[in-house]
Amino acid sequence: MKRARWVRHGMAFLVAALTLAPGASQAFGATLEALSVDPAWVPKNTAPASALAVIRGIGFTPATTVKFDAASATVTYLDSRTLRVQVPTSTLGKQATVTVSDGALSDGIYPFIYTDANLYVKTTGNDSSNGSTPALAKRTIGAALSAASTSTTTLIRVAAGTYNESALALPTGVVLSGGWDTTLLQHDVDQFVTVLDAGRAAFAMRSFGLDSGQIVDGLTIRNGVRDGLGGGGFVISGDNTVISNSVLAGNVSSSRGGAVYAVFSTAYGGTPILSKNVMVGNRSYSNFGGAISIYPFYTQGQIVDVAVSDNFIVGNRSFGGRGGGIGLGTQPSYSYNVMDLSIVGNVISGNRAMAGGAVSAVAGGVSDHYALLVDNNLVFNNSATGEGGGILLAGPGRVGGRVSGNTIVANTAGVDGGGGIRFSPTLTYDAAFEATNLIVWSNLNMNLAGSALATFSDIQGGSAGTGNISTDPGFVAGPMGHFYLEQDANAMSPAVNAGGGLSADFSMESQTTNASLAPDAGLVDMGFHYPLGATPSPDPISVTRVDPAAGDLAGSDWVLIRGRGFDPGATATFAGAAATEAIYVSPTRLLAQPPAHALGPVDVVITNPDATFATLASGYQYADNLPPQWPTTVGLQQVLTGQDCLRSATLTWNAAVDAVTPPVRYSIYRETCQPTTNNFQNPCTNTGYVPGPTNFVATTTESFYTDTNFGTGGADPKIIYLIRAADSVSPVANTEFNYSKRIVVVTKNTSDTTPPPNIGETLNVSPASVLDWVGSAGAVSYRLYRTTLASAYSSPGTLTPLITLTTANNDLDGNGVTDTQYTDAANPAANQIFFYKVTGLDRCNNESVGDLGP
Repeated sequence: MKRARWVRHGMAFLVAALTLAPGASQAFGATLEALSVDPAWVPKNTAPASALAVIRGIGFTPATTVKFDAASATVTYLDSRTLRVQVPTSTLGKQATVTVSDGALSDGIYPFIYTDANLYVKTTGNDSSNGSTPALAKRTIGAALSAASTSTTTLIRVAAGTYNESALALPTGVVLSGGWDTTLLQHDVDQFVTVLDAGRAAFAMRSFGLDSGQIVDGLTIRNGVRDGLGGGGFVISGDNTVISNSVLAGNVSSSRGGAVYAVFSTAYGGTPILSKNVMVGNRSYSNFGGAISIYPFYTQGQIVDVAVSDNFIVGNRSFGGRGGGIGLGTQPSYSYNVMDLSIVGNVISGNRAMAGGAVSAVAGGVSDHYALLVDNNLVFNNSATGEGGGILLAGPGRVGGRVSGNTIVANTAGVDGGGGIRFSPTLTYDAAFEATNLIVWSNLNMNLAGSALATFSDIQGGSAGTGNISTDPGFVAGPMGHFYLEQDANAMSPAVNAGGGLSADFSMESQTTNASLAPDAGLVDMGFHYPLGATPSPDPISVTRVDPAAGDLAGSDWVLIRGRGFDPGATATFAGAAATEAIYVSPTRLLAQPPAHALGPVDVVITNPDATFATLASGYQYADNLPPQWPTTVGLQQVLTGQDCLRSATLTWNAAVDAVTPPVRYSIYRETCQPTTNNFQNPCTNTGYVPGPTNFVATTTESFYTDTNFGTGGADPKIIYLIRAADSVSPVANTEFNYSKRIVVVTKNTSDTTPPPNIGETLNVSPASVLDWVGSAGAVSYRLYRTTLASAYSSPGTLTPLITLTTANNDLDGNGVTDTQYTDAANPAANQIFFYKVTGLDRCNNESVGDLGP
């Protein structure tokens, strides 16, 4: 049986959700949610007084108890969202379940790991060492993972530095902990930054082992790329993975989940926990979840319980799908997906998508059912070209739970509206579903669209529902942001004491909407509540790093700036220009959106309200970090065969554009079709192949390519072609993730006498010895003619070719395509002029009739 974190409902809830008649509901009930424990590990045999941990959640009371498996913990009640516990001692290395109980309610967190063996990693280590002590540390994370015990639990401490590794498998029972100094004794994730840099070679890391449990804590994971599937940074395949106190920056997926992809299916469920992370500048291209993608895939009753809490999810993009920050979705053809998703206490800003700019939850099948808890999130400045600029709930399935206490402001939607939030009318909402205590204001294209479900909320433009108002909420700046509520001698926000219950009912009594940091009391205030305790730092201000260290010229990207001594209200400048937006995170972290700027490095300056400041010279690089764009139809348009006397295929496509780092280079990929049977919609089993070194053919800067690499015997082959565009940025090109493909049977024309099309009227001779022309679609080589007689210029047939240019003698970049540029080493004599012409030849040496002159 899968260990469940959602103990309150357990399997009884899941089975009921599968069998309820359409329109029936399952009561959400009183709320007790245990969302995270930090740290989520402790060495075995540690005394409780030395093993303090903090449990975050909702609905705690002074009577709440905590157990680690069967062992009771000493609990200090801090507030209804926070418990401090002394972790009971275990003499064994093991994975435990933390159970939080209060009366009839209980909830669980899994895994908590008692570590047994220790391994150490540092940049000066040696992989031939056994890693058992800091002096015998290994050099790479991969080597330490390979050495981890398969029979007990292992703590891997990783010292500060950059580790250029990718495609790492994190097995069950492993705690991978970054943020250690070179002695591997001191721990500070911002002072001793541990970077796992995948170098765009592959995804950075994945969980490993069915129903396994593992923990990643305090790492910076960047530059992961997963081509064809989900999860550029981290892939969770039906496992119980904790990612905490980490930074995921600049990771990319061609499909789902730029930073994290969590997938679940019939064979397994899973209980991932994502807490206290920063996710910035991650991208997905063809599917949902710019930062986080959650994909229950035909779960059939397996327990799927995902908790996303206390994170900063900023500046991520879903180019071709939903959920710029967080995307939850299923496939209509694989229904009966049941899951619990908690999104609590997050700041979600600056994300973009086609729909659901910040958060999208789509129940794609009529039998899908989600229990949602979307509580106390600040959702601002997100955008969608379609519906739901801030939050989108959509699909034909069913949704229960509650959306409560969120501030949703300054987001933008396009088609179908819901600039702030859209409750799609296609969904069936459980009778007990709540949308309450919201502030939905200053969003573009309808603040709230779809079903009118909100109550006790401040919604600009109004909305039917008990307790709703439509009055300016009176935002004011405070220690941690711009969205506190005015409540002083000058004015009182109408959202104060206007919610649907007591502050304690919604676990807000230790949070605040007041810039003076007075906690909420009495009736709950509407909207997002900030944490208490943001005070000036005692440390001198310094700036040490920026992640990602480069961003686009238009000023649409975000960065995380790290250092020390940051005070609430700190500001950032880039080349002297103020950041478009800044979010104070902690005394060591500030999120900022650099303004637009020209290419090149710039200084980053952080200034505290007391005017003290620190500079990171050339700390940020304005760069081209976007792939080419297809202004018209995307990708490969046409494949012509049977044009030549030998087998060949001429591919043509519309040009892609990259104005910053031209020229655009196109890579051609092909695979021979592996036929299917009885599937006319998908005639090849390998139609979904991923482009890579094994199926690469050539590159070209032209908008066509003639493929001639076919044998003369046997049956005509059926080929699947794909074209991808990349810019010319150095050192690593930005490649777009277009997978439009064409399937053709490559044939020949035995009586071919037709030459390729004329080259055109674009021969340039500049300087005098360099000839440049636009190629001919279908030409595989070119003939160059030269004469000094003007009379011969009009009669090229009488001329002898100077040279025939092929890949053998005119392919300087080695891309397998004959170059359309040639340098003539000869110089005309005094008072002499060279006249040039160029023609194209196809695979069968048919020469174009119209020849090209300057």
